[in-house]
Amino acid sequence: MASPKAPSSPSPSPKRPAGATLLRLKFQWPLSFSVAEPATEFDCLAPEGQKLAGISYSTATLVAQFTDGSYAYREGGGYSWSQALPLSQYIDPVKYPLQCVSGGSLHFAGVTKKGRVVSSISRGGEKAAKLLDVPPGELPAVAVVAGAHHVAALNEAGRLMVWSVEDNYSANGAVAGFTAVQVGAMPLPAGPTGQVVVAGAPRVWRHPAVMQGRVRVTAMSAGVTHTLIGLSDGNVWVAGIKASERFSRNCGISTIYSKDVQQVKLPVKARTVTHVAAGDSDVCVVATNAGVVCWKDDRTTYNFNESTGWSATYAPAPRHLPELDGVEIKQLAVSNAYHMVAALAVDGRIFTWCVALSEKSWPADWLRPGLAVTVPGATAIGWAERDLYVTVPEGMGPEVVKLAAARPDKSA
Repeated sequence: MASPKAPSSPSPSPKRPAGATLLRLKFQWPLSFSVAEPATEFDCLAPEGQKLAGISYSTATLVAQFTDGSYAYREGGGYSWSQALPLSQYIDPVKYPLQCVSGGSLHFAGVTKKGRVVSSISRGGEKAAKLLDVPPGELPAVAVVAGAHHVAALNEAGRLMVWSVEDNYSANGAVAGFTAVQVGAMPLPAGPTGQVVVAGAPRVWRHPAVMQGRVRVTAMSAGVTHTLIGLSDGNVWVAGIKASERFSRNCGISTIYSKDVQQVKLPVKARTVTHVAAGDSDVCVVATNAGVVCWKDDRTTYNFNESTGWSATYAPAPRHLPELDGVEIKQLAVSNAYHMVAALAVDGRIFTWCVALSEKSWPADWLRPGLAVTVPGATAIGWAERDLYVTVPEGMGPEVVKLAAARPDKSA
């Protein structure tokens, strides 16, 4: 007679992501915050029985993720933002279950659970999600950033793939510096690489050290048209930079875009790049092991050739921010309002400053980072309507926030 089976233990249920609390720090001119309060914008969009798990941010969109893997968003800019809406308006979560998502202006891109990249852009209110073709031999994607007209994705090998998602001048300018690749029967663009851009066709970055696996992309961010790329060797590259629109208008020509993926010489000797953030107007902020740098104003030069027309040579002037030396940065967030930046440190301190001054009367002191607030346990930050949103672990609230003294208003 067979021995009776021992009672089996119940199968462990899948681990549920920890919940988070979203706080709103109300902006106080200049570069300070006046009060911390619970942020409830996304509460009504949480599926039944689910909670907020975290947020992600670009200068165009604040995205909330819930514990069941669904998403909601608020679109906008520095001064005006939409109400919170479910991301399913752009991307069907049943058809395209996502592991991460990024928002551009009226445009979202995500990485599916299988490592495919999906893009959905709003055209006249109509939205249609589309899987983007992957270059042959490339590994699944693990991260994605979305600009207004383009998508950049990072794969498991630390290599970069990009796509334009519209057929217009700005979309072409965003990706023309990257190399087009053959996919199935899709023909390669005629003429020199980058001269003709096909919407939806994949492109790659042929940086020798990255292609050989000696260097990885460690950080990336997308602005409206530019893509900021940080490498494990401490170098920074940028593509899709616009030349001065004022120059273009004065000369009666279209906006000029940089034609190459161009290295930016940093004023610090970095061994690796940890975080990057791209904003509007070609704003760039970079955190390295050797310090934080930023730039917006540049020394671009313009050239005219009778056969090729106008071209521009991008010559940025990054500046080192010694106030942040020794501060371990967890996240950078650029606001469209006043070219403001918030830098979240690992210890919960949040520093704010302006990358460039919008008015001549503004003091140079605002170009230097200052401590604005300390939020112990802060996990992520993002701007909306000039206010700063911060996530902390569930169970924590506004009582943990320690506001720093307000910066004096020295503007004339």
